[in-house]
Amino acid sequence: MSPTDLARLDLRAPEAWAQSRRKALVVGGVATALMAVGFFLNREQFLRSWLLGWMFWVGLGLGCLGLLMLQYLTGGAWGMVIRRLLEAGTRTIWLLAVLGLPIFIGVKVLYVWAQPEHMDEVLRAKAGYLNVPFFLARAAVYFGLWIGLTTLLNKWSTSLDEPSVHYAVEKKIKTLAGPGLCLFILSVAFAAIDWVMSLEPHWFSTIFGLMWLISLVLTAHSFTIAVLYFLTQRGRPMGVLVNKHHFHDLAKLLFAFVMVWAYFSFSQYLIIWSGNLPEEITWYVTRLSHGWEWFGVSLLVFQFAVPFLLLMPRSFNFNASLVLKIAGLILVMRLVDLFWMTAPAFHPKALSIHWMDFVAPVAIGGWWVSEYLRQLATRPLLMVGASGLEEALQHGGH
Repeated sequence: MSPTDLARLDLRAPEAWAQSRRKALVVGGVATALMAVGFFLNREQFLRSWLLGWMFWVGLGLGCLGLLMLQYLTGGAWGMVIRRLLEAGTRTIWLLAVLGLPIFIGVKVLYVWAQPEHMDEVLRAKAGYLNVPFFLARAAVYFGLWIGLTTLLNKWSTSLDEPSVHYAVEKKIKTLAGPGLCLFILSVAFAAIDWVMSLEPHWFSTIFGLMWLISLVLTAHSFTIAVLYFLTQRGRPMGVLVNKHHFHDLAKLLFAFVMVWAYFSFSQYLIIWSGNLPEEITWYVTRLSHGWEWFGVSLLVFQFAVPFLLLMPRSFNFNASLVLKIAGLILVMRLVDLFWMTAPAFHPKALSIHWMDFVAPVAIGGWWVSEYLRQLATRPLLMVGASGLEEALQHGGH
């Protein structure tokens, strides 16, 4: 199918998704109202649960940005069919910045290093970095960078909606994607240190930023697979243009991300275990006792072992329905992983799960999904002027 033929197709998101958007708004609004009640009942728990939910959806939005730049640099049929799905995710980062305001306002409640009564020799030595004004300034720089990259990438890509190849535009995008990806990796690593690792400021890990980087890419890729699957089930155009070979490619990439996540996670554990230093092992001592260890076991089984075994056979990866189920499982386990990272910092002596831990991700997710679906409907689902699109749609002899 030529670009001209593609331009004649209705490449807009299905109208039924407008109804889904309204449902997401209702769910988000009701859950937010419940969280408002929770705020007055227990302000500290409200902030802890909000941080959990916010970090999950921030990871999803940022993962879309990282994957989009990676795809522009590497190319491949797998990315041509999901570029616009990723772009829609990047255009939600401004909303995530707004939804993060409770975290930044409540920094002195969430973070021990921001509480003068808990200052000790170690925290005083780190005060040059861990102080509230610098913490907020760094957050502003992170979001400024991410929103800037998003704005440029989305602005330039609109030229690719016409049925002609725009080599100059694609070259400009690739020129930005290279250094942009480097800045993205650095900023995400520091954001992970600021927002999650500093919950326990006496502990440190040199690989923590990379762990969170692969985690958010894994989250975004799983979500994108789910969105693409539902689009193909709606029939035209994606149901006709996307075939099992595209899902095979996406499944193999998902397999690679699972392996990288497992490698980083095991590397951190092995290095800390072998070093056996008090300032390093406390993080794992807390999470491998008092009931928290079951979350670690579940991650080992359901975020690594099960996806690993199901994604390894080549024939399984052609089954789009199975790939969807694996992606859905990984999305659930990503939230479990974040809970395992954050909650023990507040309850190191006993397992504690609060009702707001379930409601906060739903509240933030309702607003995020609604905005994502709105953004997805503003542009065609494929860049008909992108070079290589025709070959990508013929992938596997389709």
